[in-house]
Amino acid sequence: MKKRFALVWCSEEERFDYKEEMLKAFEMPNSDWHLVSAFSEMEDVIDRYDGFVISGSEYSVNDDAERFLNLFTLIRKAIVKEKPIVGICFGCQSLAIALGGHVGRNLNKKFRFGVDRLRFKDSLRKVVGIVEQDLGLIESHGECVINCPPGSEILAESKSTSIEIFTPGPYALGIQGHPELSKETVETDFLRVHLADRNIQESELEHFRAEILGYKPPELIRKLVKMVLQKQINLGKLVG
Repeated sequence: MKKRFALVWCSEEERFDYKEEMLKAFEMPNSDWHLVSAFSEMEDVIDRYDGFVISGSEYSVNDDAERFLNLFTLIRKAIVKEKPIVGICFGCQSLAIALGGHVGRNLNKKFRFGVDRLRFKDSLRKVVGIVEQDLGLIESHGECVINCPPGSEILAESKSTSIEIFTPGPYALGIQGHPELSKETVETDFLRVHLADRNIQESELEHFRAEILGYKPPELIRKLVKMVLQKQINLGKLVG
């Protein structure tokens, strides 16, 4: 029997759309994916799906929290019912806020757009098969998780972000970066929008291009997401 998963889409940005790219990154055998708007009521969503992925967003979990009260409720229900849930970028921050953590501006007060090198907890590296000392991941955020929710564990960090990946429960995962994005999407759509919105400046382009040179989406992080969604890994046992 196919398992049903929902991509909870948290963006209303009309200048680009990467839903299909995200769905393709996390597709699995015997899985059936549906799109759910984070701005909908979502009262019965928790019982209709076997797991959830929460997308990024142009909004802030702090400044625009009222828009996402239904999303925060969904997250709390998923944790209680032990339904797999993975948050990407804004989704990662939503997990933190919904469960009692703290999200704030990046520590250097600058928008982070580029590739960070992640350092993983040894136990996670062994289970997932990460053999590199570090692994590149696309970053695109002005805010990040400052304090994890009570009882959470940090699984990966980087020089720019001390909480790159964390787990607040056995089948829950927050990832600050974007393992779903291709190099091409970042270099075209994301770069165009960030320049237009002045999140980054023309003077920063050389550094950005140097960071993204040769970048490939991290298949091992995508593998981790799929393992969590299929309950092939219990993060509570792994880090406890």
